[in-house]
Amino acid sequence: MSFGGTNTFQQFSTDFGLGHNGVKISLSYFDGNPEPSLMNALKSNQLKLIFKSLLKRDETTKEKALAELTPLIKESNLDLFNDDIFPLCWSQIYSKLIICDSKNIRINSHKITLLLIDLLKKHVSKYLKDFIPFVLLGSCDSDNLVSSTTAQSLFVCFNKDGKKGKTLWIVFYEQILQLIKDIIILQNTVTISDESHTSKENAELRYNRLLLNSISMLMQLLQKIDIKTIDNKIASNLLKEILTEESFWKLFSLKNSSSYKTSENLLKLIVILYKTDYLFENKSILKLFSRTLLKSLSQISSKNISNLSFLLPNILSVLTILNSYKNGRFWSYDKTSKEKLLSFLTVSCKNPYLGLFNGMFALYETTSTLNVLDYSTEWNPLWQNAIKALNDRPFLGRFGAQLYYELWSNYFKFLKYNNTSIDDELKLKLENDIIATLHAKIDLQELHDLSIIIAENIDPNFVTTKLEDELKIIMSSSDSKETKFLKNLTFLLINCNNNENPVKNFLENLINILTNSDLKSNQIQLEILNIYSYFFESKLQFIGDNLQKFIDEIPILVEEISIEVYSKILLKYSKSQYASDNNTFINSLNDFITASTSLGIPSSKLIPFLNSFSSDILKLLKEESDSSVIELVDNWISTYRFEDNGAILHGNLFDEQIIAKLYKNAESNNTTELLSINLSSLKLPLQKYLIDNTAILENSLFQVSPDVTDSLFKLCHPHLKVDTPLAKKLAKIILNNIINSDDEENFKLSLKYSVELINQNIEILEEFLPSNVEELFNRYVPIIDDKVSLVNSFELNTYLVNGKEGSWNLLDVKKVLKLGIFVDSILIQLPDFLTDEIAVFLTVCSQVSDDFNCISSVPEEALSDFNFTLFKSNEYSFDFQSITTKLLGLDGPSGDNFTLDVLFDDDTRQSNTYFFYKSRILYKILQNESDNISAIYLQELLPSIEKYIAKTIRGKASTEYEYRNAFLLLICLDKIIDDDKLTRLRTLMASELIGTKGEELADRTYKTIILLNNLLGVSSNKEFIAITPQRLIMIVKNINQWMDSDIAFEPEFIRARLALLNFLTSLLKMPSTIDTCPSVIEPSARLLADSITMCQLDDTPCYLSLRLQSLKLYQEVIKYESIFVENEYYNEINDGLLELPFINFSDECNNQISAIFYRTLNQTLTKNNLNLESQYDKLLTMIVSGNNLHINKIRLTVSLLRDIIQKKQQTTVIEFEFRTKETTGTEIEEKEMKASSPIDEAFKLPETLVKLLSTEVPQDYLEYENEISFIKYLWYWKLILCFFKDISYNLRQNYLDQLKNDEDLISKMLSFCADQIDLQDKEFWDQVTSDELTNYSISDTEFSPYKEEIQFECKKLLGNIMYELFINVGSMSSSWWLNIKDKSLQNKVEKFVIQFISPILIGNELDDLNNKMDRLISANDSLKIKINKITQEVKASYLIDEQKLEISFKLPINYPLTNIEAIGISRVGISEQKWKQWIMSTQRVITGMNGSVIDCLELFTKNVRLQFSGFEECAICYSILHAVDRKLPSKTCPTCNNKYHGACLYKWFRSSGNNTCPMCRSEIPFRR
Repeated sequence: MSFGGTNTFQQFSTDFGLGHNGVKISLSYFDGNPEPSLMNALKSNQLKLIFKSLLKRDETTKEKALAELTPLIKESNLDLFNDDIFPLCWSQIYSKLIICDSKNIRINSHKITLLLIDLLKKHVSKYLKDFIPFVLLGSCDSDNLVSSTTAQSLFVCFNKDGKKGKTLWIVFYEQILQLIKDIIILQNTVTISDESHTSKENAELRYNRLLLNSISMLMQLLQKIDIKTIDNKIASNLLKEILTEESFWKLFSLKNSSSYKTSENLLKLIVILYKTDYLFENKSILKLFSRTLLKSLSQISSKNISNLSFLLPNILSVLTILNSYKNGRFWSYDKTSKEKLLSFLTVSCKNPYLGLFNGMFALYETTSTLNVLDYSTEWNPLWQNAIKALNDRPFLGRFGAQLYYELWSNYFKFLKYNNTSIDDELKLKLENDIIATLHAKIDLQELHDLSIIIAENIDPNFVTTKLEDELKIIMSSSDSKETKFLKNLTFLLINCNNNENPVKNFLENLINILTNSDLKSNQIQLEILNIYSYFFESKLQFIGDNLQKFIDEIPILVEEISIEVYSKILLKYSKSQYASDNNTFINSLNDFITASTSLGIPSSKLIPFLNSFSSDILKLLKEESDSSVIELVDNWISTYRFEDNGAILHGNLFDEQIIAKLYKNAESNNTTELLSINLSSLKLPLQKYLIDNTAILENSLFQVSPDVTDSLFKLCHPHLKVDTPLAKKLAKIILNNIINSDDEENFKLSLKYSVELINQNIEILEEFLPSNVEELFNRYVPIIDDKVSLVNSFELNTYLVNGKEGSWNLLDVKKVLKLGIFVDSILIQLPDFLTDEIAVFLTVCSQVSDDFNCISSVPEEALSDFNFTLFKSNEYSFDFQSITTKLLGLDGPSGDNFTLDVLFDDDTRQSNTYFFYKSRILYKILQNESDNISAIYLQELLPSIEKYIAKTIRGKASTEYEYRNAFLLLICLDKIIDDDKLTRLRTLMASELIGTKGEELADRTYKTIILLNNLLGVSSNKEFIAITPQRLIMIVKNINQWMDSDIAFEPEFIRARLALLNFLTSLLKMPSTIDTCPSVIEPSARLLADSITMCQLDDTPCYLSLRLQSLKLYQEVIKYESIFVENEYYNEINDGLLELPFINFSDECNNQISAIFYRTLNQTLTKNNLNLESQYDKLLTMIVSGNNLHINKIRLTVSLLRDIIQKKQQTTVIEFEFRTKETTGTEIEEKEMKASSPIDEAFKLPETLVKLLSTEVPQDYLEYENEISFIKYLWYWKLILCFFKDISYNLRQNYLDQLKNDEDLISKMLSFCADQIDLQDKEFWDQVTSDELTNYSISDTEFSPYKEEIQFECKKLLGNIMYELFINVGSMSSSWWLNIKDKSLQNKVEKFVIQFISPILIGNELDDLNNKMDRLISANDSLKIKINKITQEVKASYLIDEQKLEISFKLPINYPLTNIEAIGISRVGISEQKWKQWIMSTQRVITGMNGSVIDCLELFTKNVRLQFSGFEECAICYSILHAVDRKLPSKTCPTCNNKYHGACLYKWFRSSGNNTCPMCRSEIPFRR
């Protein structure tokens, strides 16, 4: 419902209310609403809807409508608003909105009005009379938010010109008064609120707010204009009409709290009228208000005084004003005015408010000559009652201090107003009042003004007397007393006039009490000390000697119990003006420390005390003191453990000497970190001293938390520009942290600090980017690891560079790599500092990182992430011709390529290591550039290369540099490896081998073999002959001779042996070698046999390379097995190979070298005709007991065992079935035998392996478990599951029984898989193919030994094991799933299986049936089988006499968690009982025998065929064929002649406990 509609009377009325433009504007809810016709004339439908919403009663609807209207006006759309319709409608609605209860509505309505004024500019001028009064009323709103927001909007609307805003009050004076009159005289609660929809209480609140706003508006108006200058009679009459309205002044009432704010405004209005002389010029107004005010005074009582106390000062102010009218005539307007005044003042004094006592005294001043109230009997008691009321307050309250001062200052004025002196009686009362005030809950130390005003009016001797009396009371009593009175008396005495003698006498008396009296309690001592502390704070110049006398006595007075109190006194005194002028204080302080120490006071209490003194005092104390202070500090340092979080360090006690001692103590007690944490507490000079003169930075930076490290660096930061030694010190600490820490946050901090250091002080650049990088590199990598040849592109060419044989210290190698990464990271931020030497160094580090990650068992990819290498940076380019020219040693400048000069600068090298890695860089550059080189250029270059090679290999003094160059030149020829022109070069190199002695081979010639090997790459031409047969035969003879020599087994021959192994391997890869020189097999076999034997010896050097080269040679030799088998070393070699898996290599670790070897060994052992079965027991023993085996050795063992088990099981299955059938006797006896006799060990799972399934179960999740232990456990299961592959039902049942009987391992493993597999990690399992899930290959990972790959493998292997268990355990998987108690886990398992496993199993089942059903159908013409892959259902029907006997098999969506269901659809020619038994037998094939659908169909079809062929069924199971053993009923009862299956009858005998016939109950003999 809305307020809109046509008012019939309004249509013909000329009264427009507050309107001035032809429409009525009214505050009444029932009048002045916009006419529908006017609203329908608005320019847009949106505006029409907005105005209709604004006429609704619901204020939320109005708020939304205003929110829609505001942006329309803000968009400055003049077309909508530039007519008269909108302003007319809005002026009528506006008057209704400003009286709404909602602040938002009032605020937004005022804002919209001002926006409209701003938008329409001059066009709105005629509507300003309608708008401005309401806007100004909004600026006077009682709600601060509404008033302030409206005032601000008004200010903005008139261009932020305050003068224009003031002018509005003058221009619209008359309209404002009309609005005020309308509110005050014409409107009431009934007119502005609809009683049918608004409660009376809400209506009153709304009208009171409107009244309050109108009075505020009237006050604002009278303050902004001069009434006397306004000559508008209408306006004057309006004002007079308002102010002479009796009902207006009757609004002043003190009876109800709802009228208090209105009454306050009326009081303020009276003051304004008084100041403008309007009040006294209009007697009627004066009389109206005076009578109302005097009448209202009687409404004030003790019950309501607390609520209206804020009005009291205003009432007194107005009473004082009214009293000035005609010499107090005002009081005559009410006969009981004096009584009412006295009652009012009496009540007010008991509950005073700020300003009350000022008003009281002002009223007394103006009425004193009139004797309105008597001075002695009425006024004086009022003041004394006020004092008592304030003293009796439980707490001061918000204005308590001001009230006390106001009361006493006015009280003293009152006493002196008519009296030059105070009589004794009044003086006594005054002193008592003062004492009572001092006893009250006040503190004169905080109320300084009150203290001064009282002190000026009291005798100091009186105060000292009171002080001494109070001390005597405390001394004579053992009870604790209130001490604030003493404090107030002391401050009163300090502030008294003429107090010198009283104060001195009092202080002297205090000394006597302390030194001569027997104090009964500690309280008197504490009180006296407190009194002294108050005097310390005073500014009395004459008490210095008295105070020093007291200080001198403290070392004598101090006791253990009072140490803390006297410490505070001394500290307080030291901060006073009396100590700064008194040198004897230092002696007293020193005596106090000595006395305290002798009393056994711990240093932990005395040091904080000393630390609080000023630097000047402490300096004097250290100079004047004996050793007691130093001993005290030393004792404290030895026990200090930063319990105070370093707060004490900020004190003045600490100097360089003390702080140095503190650091030494922290260092010895391992509390350096605590000192570092609290270092910022020290003053800046001490911080710098500690940083410069101790090792705190070295011991703390990066060793503490990042925040503390950062704070330490920030302490150093201001000094870095000028303090180069400090900057270098920090640089060394940073570098040390880089090489010794693996923490990523530490690295980031180090990098940040390094860049800051360089930016602050360029001199330390050398620390981070050293010029002699080779020296730095060789410090950490002094040798070439002999394993490097196995993992880098140089391979055996590594041995061309002579060096110390040995292994890297991987920690040191890692350090140089971390330094490299660090330098690289600095250059990212400061690329201008990159040099050729640094670029080569970073490239070398990049090459080293590749080797490190292959050799280390914990590779770190982050150590390979270099940005400024020669290969990644675009700034470097190389020319193939320039490089080859330098390699050949020919003259020819490298141009401006200084980087190439750095790579070839090896004249001053300190070790071969850096040289070797620079060679690696050249090798890579050549390979990159060779793609752009033509074969013709290489052929032209060949003569120069031949010449250089010949010189190198023939020269006895050839250097590593020359051999390196020879190798790099040879690899340039890869593109023309088949070229006949290379034959001469090969022949040349091969010729050098002929006739060489063994010693010469070991010393030098092995390098020629290594170089030759580079030219024996496999050619695409199968008839390619690398070395002529004649020379090759001679070389073969030489090799045999070398093998016969004594040096062949010496350590120095190892490089030659490796070179020969590689040489023979390369030769055998060429088919033409055997064709032209079959005798090469002989030295190959001999060399291989010796090398494999040497691999088994711990002291064989380079055995890791030797074993791999041996395997590579074997793989080539075995290709010619027909020749090789005739060799005398054939069996020895095979036996040696079979021994390799069992050798524990001492240098073995889980790295790429291990992966390469075991991967190669696995290929060698599994792909060749080796007798692996003979190693079964040894391999099984090793896997069971090998807790310390390396992962790849375990992987190899498992791989070999899987192959062996699968081969052995073929024989085991045959033997098991044969053993079962050859047992004599009846089937029942056979069953008895099986039940009672143990299973042959040959037909059981290995007990040692089964035991591991329960003892080695991982106890934690994969992410937190040791990955090797975890995958070993999974491999144990994979080995167990190998036994289940392609075996018979009975043997499978034996295995399952073994696993079930042993702690139900199957269920436990399924639970383990369900627990370990992240069943909700859909992203991972979506990436796993069905082939990966169903077929696990142990070599798919390429024998990777690293944690991430193993964990990834474990995840897939868990899924594979679950899949294989589902295949092999039959209905046990369903039973396990149904018994999961955690329903949430059960649902997750089901969801996982449905999504990833069931589709595979169901697909396999249906595909298997599809492949085999032709065989069934061909054997049974009446049989039809239909497969529906969509519904996952199989239907089989048997046509009998044109009717169908039909059965279906439903594969559930969560198969195998739910078993396949056999359903009988229709039967023909058999009884229902027999039909059900057939269905049950078929179902049992699935649930009890892990059978497939094809197995069920075979049983079903045979039963049907035999049934209708006249065969008799078993009288127990009603089937012709037994579901398990597929046998016919063969046992007959001699009495009833019913036939039974042997297995059914045996089960009956076992369950019934006797051997009677199930049908006739006669005895059936066992043997019949």
